[in-house]
Amino acid sequence: ISQDYCINKDKIRTIYNGIDTDFFYKTLPTESKTALTVGSYQHPRRGFSYLVQVYGELTKRGWKVLDVGRRTNDQAEILSSIPGVQMFGPVATREEIRDFYSRASVTLSTSLFEGFGLSVAESLACGTPVAAFDAGGVKDVLGKIDKNMLCETRNVLAMTNLAVKLDSYSTSTVNGT
Repeated sequence: ISQDYCINKDKIRTIYNGIDTDFFYKTLPTESKTALTVGSYQHPRRGFSYLVQVYGELTKRGWKVLDVGRRTNDQAEILSSIPGVQMFGPVATREEIRDFYSRASVTLSTSLFEGFGLSVAESLACGTPVAAFDAGGVKDVLGKIDKNMLCETRNVLAMTNLAVKLDSYSTSTVNGT
């Protein structure tokens, strides 16, 4: 945040934002080659154009994509043209979102700027790794946990390859194979 807003680190104070780990935990077996994206991608800073490209690359490789969140009509039309993408509007319950996190083998974040990245933390709490651009609050969260879940911002091929790598890891460690 200091770097993104050009603010001296001494002028920033941390207010800790926790995840309810009594609620967010693994509830379902991991489905190999299943990518998940959660949240609204209507604002340009969320990187929707990159998300579409990553979806295209993954589905060409036989992946299933679970797209959860609010989309504009134009975005929904674009996503519906990609075979292998299953769209779900905003979910009705926390249980539904927890189950999506649990099923996925990797959660994607193409945000170019994110204040915190709640979906990233929720995904990790459910045992699902995240492939994310090295930007904003997502970088702050993942950088403390495992920098290997970050890739160069705007690099679609790097994100695709990272998702494939994380899928291999998550399905072997979570399912015990």
